[in-house]
Amino acid sequence: MQSPVIVIDNLQFVRLSLETGLDTTQIMAYDGVLIDSNDAPFVQNSILSIRRHHQPEVYLKPIFLCQNHPSAFIHIHALSDGQYIHDKDNTLVASKTRKIFQKTLELSESKPNSAYGAAIKKALDYMYCRENRILQPILDPFSIIGYSFPEMSVSFETHEEAQILDALDWAEKNELIWPDFQEKIYVCNQCSGGFLSYREVCPHCQSSHTYGEDLVHHFPCAYIGPISDFTNEKHEGLHCPKCNKGVHHIGVDYDKPSVLYHCNNCDTKFQDLYVKAKCLNCKNDVEVQYLQSRTINTYKLTSKGRHAITKGFELQNHTTDAHFIERDLISEDTFISLLNQDCKRSQIEERSIGLMAISINNHQAIAKEMGNYRFKKLVLELYDIIANELNPLEYLYLEQGHTFYFNQYLGIEDSFISIQSSFQERLNQLIIHNHSGISVSMNYQNISLNECKDGREALNKLKTQLN
Repeated sequence: MQSPVIVIDNLQFVRLSLETGLDTTQIMAYDGVLIDSNDAPFVQNSILSIRRHHQPEVYLKPIFLCQNHPSAFIHIHALSDGQYIHDKDNTLVASKTRKIFQKTLELSESKPNSAYGAAIKKALDYMYCRENRILQPILDPFSIIGYSFPEMSVSFETHEEAQILDALDWAEKNELIWPDFQEKIYVCNQCSGGFLSYREVCPHCQSSHTYGEDLVHHFPCAYIGPISDFTNEKHEGLHCPKCNKGVHHIGVDYDKPSVLYHCNNCDTKFQDLYVKAKCLNCKNDVEVQYLQSRTINTYKLTSKGRHAITKGFELQNHTTDAHFIERDLISEDTFISLLNQDCKRSQIEERSIGLMAISINNHQAIAKEMGNYRFKKLVLELYDIIANELNPLEYLYLEQGHTFYFNQYLGIEDSFISIQSSFQERLNQLIIHNHSGISVSMNYQNISLNECKDGREALNKLKTQLN
């Protein structure tokens, strides 16, 4: 059995194989890792286990391969640092190991204040230590979206690959990375799966058991019918059933303006098929217009990103929901604190201050129809509609992604009616232009803060009215 420890130019490397197995806790004691096995799954799992470790002393460790492996195992080559097959590789292995170690000494311990902070820091630290400024997506049949970002993917499960896109969007908004467009994809609006089966279906019963035939327009008599009407046993070729003339030359005697479809399941005829996509991951079956559009980019590390890696991340994020990152949303506790002040102000100054609520009643049905990602984008658009109607003394709170609460000064009833009218008009425009076929049910309620002793009582009273 070969020694588990190899010394190269005064550096100690631990050798991993099927016989030795993998113990990530021991890797910290060595300068690097050599994986000596022709078993590709073992090699890939070993690399992923090391790169997924939470300690930088482990996940940043140099890894070298002692045997060649097929390119089908994409993470083997993307997350390893080279090969150690012959003694002539000693100089390169030692040099790269020392360079990586020197780079790790420059890293800051701080991480972004984000739900994806740890994953972003691991990926950027890894790229920095390898002097790699490009985060490249690669085709991956084992990824739920069909693409993988190896440096980021190690922090997520296979079915969570879509969350990587959210994390990268956050890093892009904070100018840590810069995108270069590579591909636009469509994924399931429920699970974000990218493996979809597309079918043309009947608009009445949704069956794909259909067939189509050309519609024929006979010029001399203006008869229009399916091409089967122009064929019979008595005549060869096409023969008009109306005027009983032969139909010979397309463009002279007739044309084919459209296609007529017939459903073998419900026996209906129609001219337009629906195209539906069935997700192979969650079995969700949805019209293609409701699929979720995502962009796959190649990302470059910016100067701000390199500075953050070594000097620390000075980023603030007040929410853990990646879809609401760009909005400075206040919490319920903050909202109630502000309401407490308004309750006192309404009693002391005898001012008319109202608390308003606008709620989407059928939010679950809408989210199921259009998908959570697109529904949250719709909510943000509705959030902006309300926010644009408020003055600097008025504030807005979004609860559970579907109910808006806000205060109103002066002319409460008229002001609320104005906002309600503007909100409903803009909502109708959004639905008609972007989400046709979806019906939205809204609930509008308001109370006066003069009748409440504090913010908690006011909010609970309004919630009761909503229910």
